Formats: sequence, structure tokens, C-alpha cells
Amino acid sequence: MTAHSDCRPARVLAPFPSDPLFKPSPPVPRRTKQSNACIACKERKTKPCDKCISSGRNCVFVVGRDRRKKCAQRRAEQELQTVLRMLDNIIEAFNAGDKTQLDCLLFAAREYHSGRAVQDDIITDTEQVSETQIVDSRKQTFKEGVDDLARDGLMSLRLQKYVSRSATPIPTASSSISVEFLDEVDTLTEDPNRDDASRAIGYIGKASEIAWLQKLCTEVNKLNADRDQHRLSHIEDSITSMNYHLDHMRIPETVSPEPRSLPPKQWAAHLLSFFFKSVSPSFPLINKSLFNFQFDQAFTYSRTQPSRKWLAVFNLVLAVGFRCYRLSEPVSGGDTDDNVFLSRAIALSTTPGTTSEYMGLYQVQIDLLLAIYYLSSGQVNQSWQANGRAARLAISMGLNLRADGNQIDPVSKETRVRIWWSIFALEHVLSSMTGRTPCVNYQSMSVYLPLPYDEAQFQLPEVEELLKNAASRERRLRWTIHASNTELNARDQWLRTIGSSQSLYFFHLVDLSVIMHAATNVVYRVTATTDRFRSKIPFYRGKLQSWLSSLQPAFAFTTYNDDDARKNVACDCREQVGLAIAYYSSQIILNRPCLTHPDFKNGTNIRIPRTRFEEDTAKSCVHFALALLSVLPDKPDIKWISNMVPWWILLHSIMRALTVLLIQLSISLVPVMTTYGEQKREENEGEGIEAVRDASKKALLWLHSMASQDSSSKRAFHICQRLFYLVAPAKALDSKDAPSAVLLAGEEASSGLQRLDSFGPGSMKLQEDVVNWGPDYTASESVDEQQQVPLSLDPVLLSFDSYEF
Repeated sequence: MTAHSDCRPARVLAPFPSDPLFKPSPPVPRRTKQSNACIACKERKTKPCDKCISSGRNCVFVVGRDRRKKCAQRRAEQELQTVLRMLDNIIEAFNAGDKTQLDCLLFAAREYHSGRAVQDDIITDTEQVSETQIVDSRKQTFKEGVDDLARDGLMSLRLQKYVSRSATPIPTASSSISVEFLDEVDTLTEDPNRDDASRAIGYIGKASEIAWLQKLCTEVNKLNADRDQHRLSHIEDSITSMNYHLDHMRIPETVSPEPRSLPPKQWAAHLLSFFFKSVSPSFPLINKSLFNFQFDQAFTYSRTQPSRKWLAVFNLVLAVGFRCYRLSEPVSGGDTDDNVFLSRAIALSTTPGTTSEYMGLYQVQIDLLLAIYYLSSGQVNQSWQANGRAARLAISMGLNLRADGNQIDPVSKETRVRIWWSIFALEHVLSSMTGRTPCVNYQSMSVYLPLPYDEAQFQLPEVEELLKNAASRERRLRWTIHASNTELNARDQWLRTIGSSQSLYFFHLVDLSVIMHAATNVVYRVTATTDRFRSKIPFYRGKLQSWLSSLQPAFAFTTYNDDDARKNVACDCREQVGLAIAYYSSQIILNRPCLTHPDFKNGTNIRIPRTRFEEDTAKSCVHFALALLSVLPDKPDIKWISNMVPWWILLHSIMRALTVLLIQLSISLVPVMTTYGEQKREENEGEGIEAVRDASKKALLWLHSMASQDSSSKRAFHICQRLFYLVAPAKALDSKDAPSAVLLAGEEASSGLQRLDSFGPGSMKLQEDVVNWGPDYTASESVDEQQQVPLSLDPVLLSFDSYEF
């Protein structure tokens, strides 16, 4: 057996496979399992219970729900509750007649329904800015909003933060991006009573470009802290150093030998024409036809002599007119001093021999004209105080209320209406300059809107109807901030039938002031927070767009191209320039809160990114600053200023736009969050860096040209020119062709201007041997108060020494 088995032929081996030995195996097909079984499988697997079988009943099972269905249903229930709460808030606002609250609620619903994200808390704690009136015209809008919400059914859960009054905003990485600007409660970091300079300036709020300059100086000092020439690059960042107004310079009073003296009639008429040309369009506080008649009567030397109050108003008109004349004609305007007219007006405004007197309408005009004069002289704080006195006196006389009685003729009613709105318009200008809360609240007035007709048109039948018929006047004239779209369309169509005039310009100017009065009270309030301003900016931005669309073609400074995009047009008339500067300046104020330096995470160098809303708002702020400067001609022209815009308004607007551009230049690349908040990228927000640099040079060139005739412009140029030359090298920007301060260096000493860093904490100290006679323990007497004058006993009271007490 063994031998037989050994003779067996050998087995042939299989050939080696040609494929590689370690070829990867094909992927194993993934077994998929459906979350739900089909109906047939469910019936096949379902087994009846024993009790149902024994009793002969059909065994019925409750349909089971998986986890995803439960979550979806729970989310749908929450969204439905959100919609119901929104409907309840809309009904509550509608029944209460709160038009602004209703606008915010419908705005939130429409924005989300159209696919645009609304930022935060748009309907919580909305400011009460509407007048107490029935909103019947809102019924159709309310029904449409309710229908839209009902058709949408279930909104996303993100909408819940708009309507839940007790909801807390979800903290994000960018929640502190504007902490440096708005989340700070307004506090006093400097003592406004420490010396004469600080008392002259007073408190400056965060809405003023002076406060913006102070924060910019702080950032520039940090930026140049590591440079070699640290002492030369450091700027004193106090409020007194950044204030470009002339509050610290006192206006000398010239004692007139005879207050009732009159200048030559031809010279007085020339100054009067300057007043009505430059000041009256923005502040029509004087009835022009009546005042011209009184002016002619005053120079006829008849038996009836003008009263002291009229002469006081007349001298103030001449003083303001002379300020405008001297700025436009510096050579010929240097022969006369406007202080002569001011001293006469002050002497005539008070009745001699009386300690108190009853103030009337003339005193309101006197205080208002004093405020305008101080503003034209660079005395902003004095102007603020004078306009506050005028406002309080006007309120005490009821000028802020509607006059429906028959004791006042219609033309006189319109004159008083324009006096009140002149106070309001000036208060808005001064509040934006100082950053202070306005002392006039438009919620507490029911006065009519100013008529868009000049005094020469008051005899027309349609104008007489508006003067006498209150219902017709209310139907025609409505505020943009309160009116619905239907009401605005009807008003705008009617305004287009009226010819362009100074009164129509004043109507649009006051309408814009009312919008910005409400906006600044919300965005820049003393206790404003980031969660509040984000929700309010889109609402007031829409109101500004409605105002812009209401302008007549003669006043319009923007137009649409073939792609339905707005573009600027050349401004050829005074009204166009004034409205353009006012609009762009308002947009800068509204969008400024988001143009800030990026914050860093605590203990790290990681910059906190901006949200898309903050990025777009910052870009808008820079865009409108460039648009404001584009209104000015490329080459400075003093004649253009005197013919187109008041000097003091132009200086304030240029400084506001230039400050925004300097802030933009000082900000490096900023990380920006995407729409979904997941990815981050860096952008240099706003327009191109070269456009911002060139516009800054243009603004400096205008300030340099204006500085040759105005001390306030000279101080503004020195501040901004120094900041520009510190920011540009640090950011590797070309600073060539920018105007230099060399030409003005010799003039600064002769003009009496103080250096930028001449004010400081050292001025608070008094001499050790001087007794503090101040109102508190902080030594703050002025130089005049510190003068030691020997006391003497009153001889009339010497006889009391013999009495025993």
C-alpha cells in the first residue's frame, strides 16, 4: 500500500493570480433602515393582545411618533405661539393708537417675510414717539399684516426674539463690538467746572463729533505708542483740546453811548438783505413783509418811534447780518464791529429801573436771535443756553400748541408757528453739535406744521383756505415719521403742485429734523445699549428714505440711473445744498454707532468679528461721509459758501464727515462674520481706502481755505491736520498734496488762539494762599473771581455798632 501510494503522480498547482496581493476590497454596501415601516409590514407584525382575543374585540394601537416628529411638532408649536404673541402686540398697538409701535411691528413682519433679517428686538420697548390721535388710516395696513402672518402660518423660531418682551438676546461673539461707543452710559470723565475753558465748553455727549475726535485721539495715541518720537506723536485727548469752537474766547462788549442810535439806512438795508438771504431760509422767525414796513417807518422819523424791543430785535438782525457779510467780504467788512449792534441790543432788551418784567413774543425773538448770533460767532455753548431760554419762554406762551381760537389772526398764527419751528430746528442743530439731550421734546407739542408757502402767497385762495381751515391743513400736511405710505403718497403729490420756495425748503428741513430728533433720542440716549440701537436703525433709515423720495425735482440732489440705483447730481441752488448736507449729515449720525474699532477677547489678541448688519451700517456711514464732501466743489470757493450755505453749518458738517473718514483710516482690516455666523473673513469696510484718503485731503483743503477768514475753522484745521498726518504714516498712506499748517502758524499767535494742549488738569489747581470761594470743595474759581479786592465797611450800617443784639 505504501509503495503504491508513493508512485502516484504529483498534483499540479494553480497559477498565481495576476492581481496584486493587497488589492483593496470593494466597499461593503451600507444597509439602510427606514425610520418608518410600511403599512403592510406594520399589519403583519402587529399582534393582538390576549385580552382582546378572549373578549372578541379588535385590538387598536396608537400610532407611534419618532423623535424627529416630536421635535418638529414642538418647534411648530413654539413658532405658532410666537406668531400669536406678535398678533397680540399688533392688536394692542392698534387699539392704543401707537403708530410708531405699530410701524415697528409691521416692519419686523414684512422684513422677515421678504427674506431680510432684522437684527434685534425691534418691537420691544419701542419709544413712544407718536401723537395721541386715532389711526383709522392704519386699518388696511393692519389687516394686510395680519393676513400675511396668517398665510405664513409658522415662522422660524428666530422671530421670537422680536416679540417676546421678556426674552434675553442670545449673546454672540460680536455683541461687544460697539461697547466702546454706545453701551457706555453717558458719564462725566472730566470736570466741566474745573476752569474757565471747561465751563465755556460744558458737557459734550457721545453724539457730537467732538467726542468722536476725542476717542479717535485715544486710538491714535495707542497706535503711535511704540514709535520713536513718542512725545511728538502724542496728542492731548481732552474735550477742551478737541473742541474746535470758540467757546473759550469771550466776546467783548462795546458800551454804546446811545442805544437808540440808528446806522445809515443804506448800510442797514444791506445787512438786512444778508440776514434774509443767509439766515431766514433756515430760521424764519421774522415776518419779512411786516419787518420791512417797520424798517421804513423807523427811518422816516415820524412821531411814532419804534419801541425798545423792536430796536433790540433790529440790532440783533444787523449783528447776525454783519457776521454773514464779514465772512463773505473780509476786506470791506473789517471797518465795522458787530459788537456795537450786540451791545445796543442787550441794552435795549431790558427795561431800565425794573428788577423784573413780563416777557412777551419779542423776548422770544431776542433770545432766539442771540442764539443764532452766538452760533455764527463759534460760541456754541452760549447759543445752546440762549436757545434754551427762548424755548422755555415760548412754551410758557403756548407757542408749542395749536392756536384754534379767533383772537389771533391767521397770519399771526403762522408767524408764531414758524418762530416755534425755528427754535426746534436750531435746537436740533445745537444738540447734534454738543451731543446733549434736546430740551424740546416733540412729543409734547401739537402745533401745526409750517405752511410751504411764502408770505407773498398768503393772499392766494388755496393758501387762505389752509390758514383758516384746520381740517384741510391737517389733511394736506403730515409728518413723514407718522404718516403711512398712502398718506405720504398723497402729501407728496400735493407738494409737487407747489412751486419751489424758501418756505417749502423750511418745511422739508423741519420734517427731517423731526425724524432725526426721534432717532437720536433712541440711538444716542443716555442709557442706550447695543440691543436697542440695532433694532431702531433700520426703521429710521426707512423713514429717511421716505423723506428723500418726497423732495421735489428742484430740490432733489439724487436721481436714479437705468439700473434703478441712486446717484448724486450737481447741486445748483441754495436749497439743494442745504437739504443735501442735512440729509447726509443725518445718515452719518444714524449709522455712526457701528463704525468702531474692533474689540479683543479678554486676555487675547483675537479680534471680535463684526456681524453683517454692523458691517453694512459702518459702510453706510463712510459712504454718506464721502457723499457729503462730494457736494462741495473740488476747489474751495468762499463766494460759493456765502451763496449756498451758512458758514457755521458747513464747518460743522465738514468736521463731522472728516472725523468719520479719519476713523475709517485708523481702522485696520476688521473680521466680519458671515450671514450664518460660522465662517469669518476680514474686510476693509466702507469705500476704497484711496477714495477715503482723497476725500480727507479735500476736507482739509476746505478747512485750510476757510481758516483764513474764520478762527473756528482755523482751530478745526489744526486738529484734523495733525490727526491726519499721524494716522496716514501709521497705515502706510500717502499724505502728499495735503494742506500744511505752515502758512497758518504765524497767524495763530496773532489771532489769540490757544494751543491744542493748552488746557489740562494742571489748570484746576489754585495758589496755596488763595481761599476757595467756590460752591463746593473743588477749587474752580475763574481768574476774575480770584482777584483779591480789599473789603470796606458800609458807612450806612456803621450806626448798628451801638446796638446790642
